[in-house]
Amino acid sequence: TNALLYRLSYDGNFIENSYSPFFSLSKELLMAIREYEEEARNLTLHVAVCAERYQNLHFRLERLERVVLITSSTLFASVLTLIATLFQKIH
Repeated sequence: TNALLYRLSYDGNFIENSYSPFFSLSKELLMAIREYEEEARNLTLHVAVCAERYQNLHFRLERLERVVLITSSTLFASVLTLIATLFQKIH
């Protein structure tokens, strides 16, 4: 084949490689590899961000549960006190 062969430099640029065709790849394949590696890095970052968001959401839900439990307990105790006071006044 007479396809141009390339290699990636350390800074991510394509360099034509005519000296060693056995260790060279086509530019399209190198671009696909670079795109795959970038997607893999982005996926790792996405998973980390989602984990942090989930942890934050879980903390907020636990706090909301405590607030609802305390408020409902206070309301229940107040209603019982009101009913007991009404029964005492009736009898």
